[in-house]
Amino acid sequence: LALVDVSVEANDRNGDVALLDELLGVSFDESPTTLTKASPEDRAYAEYTLDVWQEIKRRTRLLPGFAQFATIWRYDYLQLFNAMRYSHMVNEDLALLNAAEHDLYLPHNMHIMISSTVDLMCSPGFDRSELGRLRDAVWHAQCMGRIGNLITTWERELGDGDYTSGVYARALAEGDVTLEMLRSQDCEAIARAVRDWFDARGFLEVEAAALQGSPGNETHLHAFATEADGMGGGRGAA
Repeated sequence: LALVDVSVEANDRNGDVALLDELLGVSFDESPTTLTKASPEDRAYAEYTLDVWQEIKRRTRLLPGFAQFATIWRYDYLQLFNAMRYSHMVNEDLALLNAAEHDLYLPHNMHIMISSTVDLMCSPGFDRSELGRLRDAVWHAQCMGRIGNLITTWERELGDGDYTSGVYARALAEGDVTLEMLRSQDCEAIARAVRDWFDARGFLEVEAAALQGSPGNETHLHAFATEADGMGGGRGAA
């Protein structure tokens, strides 16, 4: 995920498609990538992106099942990179925005297919005859993850002029927003149009709690500890 975040950040700084292509053209073998397109102000972002990628490759090659699943791992990353290229094209030309291509490409941004392949590299007892069935299930999980991402980030992305969310693709298809509205970046009007669609269908919008008992099940993520001060002066884990 760090690779995705840093690549997007480097590209968003100036929308430089040449730099994005260079970052997404990284090698999958031992050879490093040489930067030729990064401007001086973007070089630190670009170099860090490449450092992250080198570390990803180094650690993944150490996994016991790397050789068995390396081809699939490479394919999954290429799908992710393709999704990032598609996002760039949409924001450059909003007329491309449509739900079908969003649903085909953008779920790969969730990184779940890649993570499942890495998990398989650590699962020597896995029955490979179940591979197709497993990937089918993981694909659907990735799409569900994308839905959760859409409904929590669409409004935040308005301020950045990022309309790659499926929320906007569907709003455009339904006629709730127009290309002219998106191009004008009238955030208030766009947000109101999206909310009107949900309101008309009986959805209730709530502000979810910032703290939760189980913030994530990923073994490599560790949430920070918090304490809540009670009304009567008592304290306890939040």
